[in-house]
This record gives sequence, C-alpha cells and structure tokens, in this order.
Amino acid sequence: MNKITLVTSEGCLGCEVMKASIKSAIAKTKVDIEVEEIDISRVSRDMIKKFHIEDTPCTIFFRNDKYLFKKIGSVPAVVVVQWINVHYK
Repeated sequence: MNKITLVTSEGCLGCEVMKASIKSAIAKTKVDIEVEEIDISRVSRDMIKKFHIEDTPCTIFFRNDKYLFKKIGSVPAVVVVQWINVHYK
C-alpha cells in the first residue's frame, strides 16, 4: 500500500499549500495512494523521534508500510507528482 502522511499544525499556511499540492498531484496520477493528515498535537513522541519531525508541514512517504523519505516544508504539486512517479510506479 502506498501512503502519504502529512503532519500539520493549526494556522500553518505552508501546511495548507502542501495539502493542496498532494491533493492536486494525486488527481493527476492513477496510482492508488492513501493520504493521512495528522495534527502535530496528536503525533506520538515515538513518531516524532523516529521520523525526526522538526517542523510542519512534514510529509512522510511510505510504500508497503516501509518508510521511503520525508520532506519538511511545502512544494508545488508538480514536485509531488514527480515523487509519486519515482517512488510509486
């Protein structure tokens, strides 16, 4: 299963940009991807430590429940499409 986890925080403009980029990118691909959005206040300390979550937005990519990579900050949809094409096809 392909999964993208987006860690956000309240009032974060970059988080809204990244959420829109992910949504747009998924609409442009036929790859089956589950998207999970979690507010930083609900993320466990273990997850913060394991994935070195230092800021929001933090986007974490998984394939078959295995960690691929993370990106802190927002990027345009075209970049997310490229990541999907490289890692999920």
